[in-house]
Amino acid sequence: MKKIMMAMVVMLMTISSVFAQAETQNIFQRNYVGVNSPLYNLDKGIERLRYRLTFRKQAKAQLKLNYAEERLQELEEVVNDEEISATAQEEISIKLAEEYEAEMDIAEEQVEDIEDTNTRIMMRNRVQERKQQNIQTLNRVRERIRNDDNQNNDNALHGLDNALEVAERQRKGQ
Repeated sequence: MKKIMMAMVVMLMTISSVFAQAETQNIFQRNYVGVNSPLYNLDKGIERLRYRLTFRKQAKAQLKLNYAEERLQELEEVVNDEEISATAQEEISIKLAEEYEAEMDIAEEQVEDIEDTNTRIMMRNRVQERKQQNIQTLNRVRERIRNDDNQNNDNALHGLDNALEVAERQRKGQ
């Protein structure tokens, strides 16, 4: 039974990778599936599955850092996509900012659970570097929204301000 389940998981991951790769090459020209893709929920499901199938704390922390960075890339994409309505941009931006915060929180928890001191310190430094990069991305997105002259962006800005506040607090170690 375990062999059958593992075979199904591997098959699902392979099939979804092929679809995601085709989608990426043909539509989005990047290395992940976008928020407005019909494969987005499948991509997120694969992320959750991959995380659950990862056992080393360092690897789990690295995955969560990568996922947090993807949420910011998606956020930047949504804000820059003129085909998405302002209301949808607002809703998606808030959701992605919250998901970013959650991914970073879990990454930090995983880092603190690493037993090897040198590895834990290395991963803490990596988290801090990523946070600094992520703050720059959040600031770019915030400025893009502010310069958009759209009254409906107040909630999106509020969500981004919260994400920035959390990122700054985390960066400072509070």
